[in-house]
Amino acid sequence: MISDMGKSIETGNPEQSVSNRAQAISNKARVEDMDHEKSNETMSYPQGNQSALLEQLYDRGVLGPKDSRDGRAERRRDNGFWLMELYEFLYHSEGVARYEPFSGGAKGYGAEMSDEEAELRALYHRYLRGLPAVVTQSLRFLCKDQQMPRIQTIPLADCLDQLDQWRAKERKERRGRE
Repeated sequence: MISDMGKSIETGNPEQSVSNRAQAISNKARVEDMDHEKSNETMSYPQGNQSALLEQLYDRGVLGPKDSRDGRAERRRDNGFWLMELYEFLYHSEGVARYEPFSGGAKGYGAEMSDEEAELRALYHRYLRGLPAVVTQSLRFLCKDQQMPRIQTIPLADCLDQLDQWRAKERKERRGRE
């Protein structure tokens, strides 16, 4: 998974560019997406504190009825885990300073970024730019990146559905380029 990629970055060739690392992550995600499409089984993810909220939502049926024919709840859960792994990689990749996505251009803080930080920022925006702000806000809450929004205007399940639609569109575009 993506968190494993962070470990390989540490031990890999130090001259390898960050864009190559981002491409490797994208390629790995593409292979995982294709594998997921081929088999309708749900992906297995390690249990931990970070995934506890998503698992609770899944177990309580908030993401949809479990074991339904269309597998909507499982797909929503898988998309939530995928996004959590992306956040985990962005925030905890080895050898790169913690990424703060919105520093607001504060003087002396976040004004300049290293090349690695700039690449991580581009990767971050690539995966979330196509979604409405209220959706990304809810998804960031799910990934424990920000506090719960005061007014929840879109249910979390709908946010995960929009992420799923965006990922499907992204996969289709990748196949079209190949």
